[in-house]
Amino acid sequence: MLVGSALNPVNSSMLAVALIPIGHAFGVPPSQTAWLVSGLYLATAVGQPVVGRLVDAFGPRRLYLAGTTTVGVAGLLGALAPNLWVLVASRVLLGFGTSAAFPASMSLLRSESERTGLKGPGGVLAALSISNQAIVVAGPPLGGLLVGAGGWQAIFAINVPLSLVCLVLGALWLPRTVPSKGTIRTDAAGMLLFAGSLTAFMFFLMDPVARHWYLPVLGLAAGAVFVRRELGAGDPFIDLRVLGGNAPLLATFVRQLLAHTTSYALIYGYTQWLQDGRGLNPAQSGLLVLPMSATAIVVTVLTGRRGRVRAKLLVGAAAQLLTCSALFMLTDRTPLWLLVVICAVAGIPQGLIGLANQNALYEQADPARMGSSAGLLRTFMYLGALLASAAIAAFFRDGATSGALHGLAWLLVGVAGVFLVVCLADRSTALTSPDASPVDPDGPPQGDGPLPMTAERPISPWDLPAGHPGVSFLTGPTALFALTRDPRFSYCLYVPKHHRPDGPPRPLLVAVHGTRRRVETLRDAFAGFAERHDCVVLAPLFPAGITGPNDVDSYKLLSPAGFRSDEVLLDMVEEAAARWHVRTDRFHLHGFSGGGQFAHRFAYLHPDRLASLSVGAPSHVTLLEPTTTWWQGTADTDEQFGITTDPAALRDLPIQLIIGELDTGTAELPPHAARESAPAPGSRTDRINALRENWIAHGIDARLDTVPGTGHDHIAVLPAVQKFLAAHLAP
Repeated sequence: MLVGSALNPVNSSMLAVALIPIGHAFGVPPSQTAWLVSGLYLATAVGQPVVGRLVDAFGPRRLYLAGTTTVGVAGLLGALAPNLWVLVASRVLLGFGTSAAFPASMSLLRSESERTGLKGPGGVLAALSISNQAIVVAGPPLGGLLVGAGGWQAIFAINVPLSLVCLVLGALWLPRTVPSKGTIRTDAAGMLLFAGSLTAFMFFLMDPVARHWYLPVLGLAAGAVFVRRELGAGDPFIDLRVLGGNAPLLATFVRQLLAHTTSYALIYGYTQWLQDGRGLNPAQSGLLVLPMSATAIVVTVLTGRRGRVRAKLLVGAAAQLLTCSALFMLTDRTPLWLLVVICAVAGIPQGLIGLANQNALYEQADPARMGSSAGLLRTFMYLGALLASAAIAAFFRDGATSGALHGLAWLLVGVAGVFLVVCLADRSTALTSPDASPVDPDGPPQGDGPLPMTAERPISPWDLPAGHPGVSFLTGPTALFALTRDPRFSYCLYVPKHHRPDGPPRPLLVAVHGTRRRVETLRDAFAGFAERHDCVVLAPLFPAGITGPNDVDSYKLLSPAGFRSDEVLLDMVEEAAARWHVRTDRFHLHGFSGGGQFAHRFAYLHPDRLASLSVGAPSHVTLLEPTTTWWQGTADTDEQFGITTDPAALRDLPIQLIIGELDTGTAELPPHAARESAPAPGSRTDRINALRENWIAHGIDARLDTVPGTGHDHIAVLPAVQKFLAAHLAP
């Protein structure tokens, strides 16, 4: 993971010392060699989210191996390039090839963390930050040595052996994973619009003259169409709706953009000035920026296992602003010692900011979309690099002189100032603090001693001192708790990391599993949602075999088979309220497939306990039919449950019915020993439509959401479910 993740940043920065020699070799100015920078970043800006989604679908191993193979091919093409534009093409290919390693690494970290129970892998994230951030500033020294030894072609040829090393290590050590069964569609139109908008803006920014007025107009038009399309697409290239609903994650992406606009402009602009303005050769200029790399690595090692994201950002922002201001002091006679000091100070933000944003993303992103989110973090990083390359092309049009560097410095001071203001304004980073020392839930007690599970009352997170290992059992994804009243049943929760007893009780969302009972997967799919909306998610487990060796359906029917699953759930809710600060008079209920069966039947009996209801793709439905007995109808609910069903009580309840567009298969036999005829025959689509029509006939306003391009896939419909629930989540 570390070697593969380093391929993109090291290729990004090695080029800094080779731009002047390449320009001389092909007889082109810096404004044209800047396309070697922009070409790679355009490719990565598009490639990172695409590859990130493919990682989520097919697993990290396959994408990692395919990407590193592409890197080797791109390196060979660049080393043999006969002209500048073939060289640009090799950089584009290199950008796509290096897009796989980072999202694959973040996805693998998250899946391994959930598999082993180790939380907050601060040490591994710190190591990744070294390979992905500090290595950026190690690139110029390495590039200088390679150019000095073998010419500019050597910085391309080095990718061939590097890719072979990654292939061997990846094939030997990366775990094989089972690909997701969900359908992944490539939003080709979205990709083209995104790339077209960026390219139009880049052409203009690299030559911003009046006669090119049409380029930003085209860029804005393509961008507007892109936003409109992505907001309405069922399977978008970039899920802008997810970004809009996750303000802390969006703030992290904005910080990434601003910080790397400055850092890449420093790396490329400063290194070119050392050669053109200060008169050093590539090897000398590469060695002169070595203190930047050393400082970045030292800072990352010292702070990598500390979770204080906000402190890292503020110190990094201040150091970045100081470095940009120091550029005004530089002339062709500046002493070498001052150049070394400036490089050393520039390494501080390199070591802090990337690590802080990476830690923030690990905590803020939905676990099920970790690969996509990591890809987007890199996309915003390279959008910053694109802006930096455009700025360099504009200011260095006539060469990397001291005057041109001072002009660039004015822009960088402004961007660094905005970054500092954004860091000060974003208070959410004060709450983002991955555990520095992961606790193994199956290991021996640590810290202040074991969790006192024998206490007379349930222990809450705030009962324990900060840093106590027991907190890890009670926040984030919790352990499975046996229900006190009936230990045959259990439940787990996702509790926001900084859940406190202050203020009003937090909303409670109950997510009910289907027949396969993948309760922890379901719980984890709501993790990011719970953090964003400060709600607690409870996922009950109704085990198979409760009423007999082949019983998988009894919980869906609520009754007759020996236990009342509706009352079991209500007991779980009350038990959760004894430990966490949640609202229990009304809660939000969602179920899919078998869980959808449970959810709508629960609503018939307990509408007064629900704040909203989301019913997904039930295989069988119970209609409000006063002449038909349970489970097909509701004629005898008073006899079965002691409750008379009242359709009027459902009329004010926000209700969502949801199903995939392609969920048209015929379900299995009805879940009842008598196997009576189902009240709504046909496919799940037919049945959910019959349920809605029945409810409308009783004055119940239930919306029906159909998710395009999706079959019977719970994870695929969750964005639409979460959008509905978010609209009704109120403390």
